[in-house]
Amino acid sequence: MINLGKRYGISDVGLRKVCARMDIPVPQLGYWAKKRVGRAPDRPDLPAHRGPTNIRIHPEKYNRRGRLAEDLSLACGRIEWEESEPDAQILVRSDGTLRTALVAKLANHLRRMERVSEKSEVPLVYKRVRKAAGARDVTDIVAPGPGYITIATTQAQLQRALSMADALIVGMRERGFKIEVVGQRTIFSHHGLDLSFRLTEITSRGTGAGHRRPRATGKLRLTLRSAGNRAPIGNVIAVRDQPGRPLESQLNHVATRLRQASEAFRLATHERAVQEAAEAARADRERIDGLSAEADTWHALVRRQAYIDHLEARARQSGISLEDGSAASEWFKWARKTCAAGDPTEHRLEAISAGI
Repeated sequence: MINLGKRYGISDVGLRKVCARMDIPVPQLGYWAKKRVGRAPDRPDLPAHRGPTNIRIHPEKYNRRGRLAEDLSLACGRIEWEESEPDAQILVRSDGTLRTALVAKLANHLRRMERVSEKSEVPLVYKRVRKAAGARDVTDIVAPGPGYITIATTQAQLQRALSMADALIVGMRERGFKIEVVGQRTIFSHHGLDLSFRLTEITSRGTGAGHRRPRATGKLRLTLRSAGNRAPIGNVIAVRDQPGRPLESQLNHVATRLRQASEAFRLATHERAVQEAAEAARADRERIDGLSAEADTWHALVRRQAYIDHLEARARQSGISLEDGSAASEWFKWARKTCAAGDPTEHRLEAISAGI
């Protein structure tokens, strides 16, 4: 069964199911071992079969899955190699210069809000629900607010976060990604895949007496989460400051994961398009086959009706009684009734009228 299944591009289990539907006997467990020692049972004759005599199988979709996985594996390996190249490294500028309008817009806005706060001498109250731009919570983490790139840190980590986000945006735009702010979300998009970006400072809550209030840790966390469509390679990309491995050194890892997710999404989208086209073609073929079957049925009924008319004419010529109630009359009524019952034209006209 295994060897024969390979000929048709299906598994031995799939071939057994086909044989079961067509009442074809297959070797039972232990058959080949018994045959090797000359104790195999007699080969049974094919039993009577009243089910389907033709069964369609579509192994190509399983082959495509294998090719899709292979293509994705090769693409992911290529992306990792490209991102490890020295020329591809995403470097954070140390002079504080910002090259992207998105990050510069947030920096300018926060500076304006800070000046307003200093002049009024009234501290801005942070509300997570409203996410008021420039407001702070008890940890002094500044919230960006809607319309700005999603960065939330203390003042001490703000410039570092701005420089990192600026470098990542420049690097990903060079790799073909589109980055834009939509309401309260910063979206990285490529090949139809949308990922929501956040760069925030990690907070912790003490456990001892007098340490219950959260505090900023000075460590940053970068998160990209699937926005509106599920990424085939996980739906969250998350990195954070680690001992001996600051976030700045992990930007190419983020770029690798972003590109791999985008490539996986592109391949999956292409595969869906191929399958949908194949299903549409298959459905069209089935409609054509159905139409051909209807035409064949109608043609057979026309011939049957002509045959009945011929028989009736011959009966009249032969002097056979066709009066109501006679055996001949009843037979002709039955014959014409069967023709009318099998006529597909009425059903087809109703379907056409209904737009089916």
